[in-house]
Amino acid sequence: MKLTSFELFEHIRSGDFTDYDLEIFLKDYSNNYDIELIKSLAYDLKIYILGKRMEMVGTLSEVEIKETIQNFESLKIPLPYTTSDGCGFTYTPPSQGKEDHINFEHPEHRYGIDVFELFFPSELNNLSIFRSKMLKHIKVKESDVSTLKNGLKWTGNQTQLMELIKALVAADVVEGTQKEIIAKMIAFFGIEIKNPDKLIQDIKKRNVGSETLFLTDLQHALSEYLKK
Repeated sequence: MKLTSFELFEHIRSGDFTDYDLEIFLKDYSNNYDIELIKSLAYDLKIYILGKRMEMVGTLSEVEIKETIQNFESLKIPLPYTTSDGCGFTYTPPSQGKEDHINFEHPEHRYGIDVFELFFPSELNNLSIFRSKMLKHIKVKESDVSTLKNGLKWTGNQTQLMELIKALVAADVVEGTQKEIIAKMIAFFGIEIKNPDKLIQDIKKRNVGSETLFLTDLQHALSEYLKK
């Protein structure tokens, strides 16, 4: 049974998730194109990490920050700077007669010395790494879906497509689970099927002699071609 975004977040936040668990989770959920859940989880982690960083940085005084930066500079130790990811808290050194400035707001699109990394370089690292891996998976899978959607246009109806897919699954000629194969093929043909399982059940309920209507039509079309 799959977990909700909130349940997964609680497992990760509490430290129950190992690197191996994360890899299995990403493989399981992204293979089924459930990237919306991964997006939601990555967002929850971002908010949680940001909140914890604000809490920890808030315990520091401006004097502590300035003195630590001066120590780094005197020892010629590289200072950490924020990135566009928006997970740091910046200190802007004085320049051209201006006073220095410590910014504890969300630093998106703002660059400066990363106060959090300066004082707590190893804190929350696992969560940040988990989130980075999630974002990477989201990007890859969205690219895959986009590529598939630029495939061929299906001109038949949904039931015909499901009959064809189910035949391929039953013949075991396509690698993957039934759910994976259905998701990839309907994406490839650019068609939306909200309840594929119901269509499969409808096909199974057909009367004797009409179980494979579409496959029979395909067989007939191929036979006619071969006779030419």
